[in-house]
Amino acid sequence: MRMRSSSHPIVSWIGVGLALSLGSAVAAQEFRATVTGRVTDPNGLVAPGVTVTAASTQTGEVTVGVTTTEGVYTIPFLRPGVYAVSAELSGFRKITQPDVRL
Repeated sequence: MRMRSSSHPIVSWIGVGLALSLGSAVAAQEFRATVTGRVTDPNGLVAPGVTVTAASTQTGEVTVGVTTTEGVYTIPFLRPGVYAVSAELSGFRKITQPDVRL
């Protein structure tokens, strides 16, 4: 009986390691969503410093973002589901958009 030896054993192990790591990466994936936008005042001017809140209506989880000097906000890494998104700033009425589906 004759045994064959590979002239590239390291390449073989790298291939096996890569296949195993890709399999675990695929299994560990989960989906997330991002809410982003721009807040303006009634005159259409950007509104910096506005607190924007995304509250899951299913889990109660609350995530908060604040608008930049350009009035832009981003709330990343939200689990898919239904949210109530609200914006509030002192001196202005709080605005809530219910049933935002992500």
